[in-house]
Amino acid sequence: MSYSIGNVLKEAGLENIMRWIPLELTEDEVMGIIYNKMIRPTTIPMTLEDLIVEHAVARESIRMAFNHHKYLARELKGVKRERTISDIFEEVKAEETYIDMKRVNYIIGTGGLLSRAPRRAQSMMILIDTFQPIFGEAISIDYVVEPFRATMIPFYSEMKKLALSEGAYGFNISGAGPSVFIVHEDIAVVAKIGEKVKRFLNEKGVEAHTFVSYVSLKGAEIVEVVE
Repeated sequence: MSYSIGNVLKEAGLENIMRWIPLELTEDEVMGIIYNKMIRPTTIPMTLEDLIVEHAVARESIRMAFNHHKYLARELKGVKRERTISDIFEEVKAEETYIDMKRVNYIIGTGGLLSRAPRRAQSMMILIDTFQPIFGEAISIDYVVEPFRATMIPFYSEMKKLALSEGAYGFNISGAGPSVFIVHEDIAVVAKIGEKVKRFLNEKGVEAHTFVSYVSLKGAEIVEVVE
């Protein structure tokens, strides 16, 4: 980020930038870092706080640029609508654009901010956070466990085919089985597909149960210690 950091702050808003900052920084501290960058736009971050804030602003900058691209890449409906410049920064619904993240195979980032990141993982996380790729297909492909364990799960292939045909992003074996999991960004869709898979198994004489939940954002954590 350099000369454009002030424009990003104005368009995205401080609240959207703050959501990407994991440190306990106040809004005044974040604004101070951004103001310093506006005064000296060509400097590189000198502290961890400077780096975190700059990466937070970058996320919003890329997010807005990508949303602008989605805004332009959509079908012309033949209806004349009056719009303002601010419309291009509003979120574009998936059904209103040709951009389908399920069909994106590669995300390639360039530019000084990404290339100068102290760790490549930081550049990767910026791109993942802003583009929010859907990893359903990758989840569905398993060359190690699935080919062997699937044969031990009744109607596994049929369940997977049914779930994916109904719109699931991913389907695979949970742990060692025989439980399986379905992935989708909409929890209501997950519940709907789960019920269809359950009904299919019941019709085949197999007892089945469904459990619907969100993916944990905490990662691995200790729930209980049993001595």
